[in-house]
Amino acid sequence: MSGVKELGAFRHDDAGEVARLVVAYAAERGVEARVGSASGGEIADQADVYEPLDGWTVVMWPSTSGDAAVELARAVSGRLGTVASCVSAYEDDFWSHLVFEAGRERDRFTSRPDYFEEEAGTEHRWTSDPAVVAGLFGVGAADITDYLTPLTEDDLDGEDERRAHPDDEYALTDSWVFVDFWRHLGITYPDADVPPLQYGVTFSPGWEKTIGTPA
Repeated sequence: MSGVKELGAFRHDDAGEVARLVVAYAAERGVEARVGSASGGEIADQADVYEPLDGWTVVMWPSTSGDAAVELARAVSGRLGTVASCVSAYEDDFWSHLVFEAGRERDRFTSRPDYFEEEAGTEHRWTSDPAVVAGLFGVGAADITDYLTPLTEDDLDGEDERRAHPDDEYALTDSWVFVDFWRHLGITYPDADVPPLQYGVTFSPGWEKTIGTPA
C-alpha cells in the first residue's frame, strides 16, 4: 500500500442520497461541494461514491481527508439513522476502524495503539469490543475478534503471516487486512469495478481542514 486509504461504508442502498447528504453537511460547515461524475481518484478533492452492493454504499474519501472523513461518516450516519464503518489505512504502518450508529460512535480500533501514545490518556479509547461490532453488523464475534486485536511487538518484529481465516487474502500484520475484515462484515472493498463507481463529490480547496475541525 502506498499513501493513505480513507473509506466509509454506510448501510444504505441509495448512493445518490449518501452523496447528497455529504454535500448538505459540507454546506452546513461552510464548504462548497457538488455531486457529479466520478473520476476514480483522478481529482484530488473528490470523493468517489460506489454503487450499493449487498445493502452497503461505500465512499472512497480523498487521501488527505483525515479527521474530515470521520466527521462526514458520523454526520451521514446520523442523518440516515444507520450504521457506518469508517476505515483509515496508513501505508504499511497500521489501520484503524470506527463504527457509528445513527451518528453516535459505538466502537473504535487501531492495530497499533502505540501510534497514539503522545496523546496521554487516550490509548484506552482505541480498544475495540468485538461483541459490540458483531451485534451492529449481525455477525459472530469470533469471526472478527482477531482483526480487532492490536498487534504486539512480537507480531511486528518477525515475518508473521497469521491470518484471521484460512481464506483471507492478507495477514493480520498487513494494513490491507481491513479488506478481509470488511468482507466478514458484509462490505465489499471496491476493486476491479465491483462495485462500480456511481458518483463523485467534489469539494472546494481546504475542505478537509474546515470539516475536520470540531464544529
